[in-house]
Amino acid sequence: IVALRSGAPFTVTAGTDRNLDGSSNDRANLMGNPRLDPNRPRSEVTAKWFDPAAFAVPSLGQDGTSGRNILDAPGIRNVDLAIFRDFPIREAIRLQFRGEFTNALNLVNLNAPTSSLNSQAVGTIRGARAMRQTQLGLRLTF
Repeated sequence: IVALRSGAPFTVTAGTDRNLDGSSNDRANLMGNPRLDPNRPRSEVTAKWFDPAAFAVPSLGQDGTSGRNILDAPGIRNVDLAIFRDFPIREAIRLQFRGEFTNALNLVNLNAPTSSLNSQAVGTIRGARAMRQTQLGLRLTF
């Protein structure tokens, strides 16, 4: 099974209740172009997925000017693989060897970046999805 997905959209937030509505997920002000080239070395991508300097915290009592979901998180590439082989033992008895591999090619799929301006980690990617996992098994059918 091959899965190729674009990144999920996300919103950069101020991280505090700036418009005084009781919710701390208020949008930030957009001051410039936040998009950076995703085809940089991985160390640069994880250190800065988007440019946090392109955003500012809105004034108290004001809504932010940035749009909702204006940036996309990293995409996902995944290959899952299963291999089966039956070995006849007798006329009605079979032994099946099974090998199942998730993320068989061990591709690195990065998580979404920190998107809250009140975090010191804003713009950074702090983790990735699961690496390759293997499961082997035997199945006796009679």
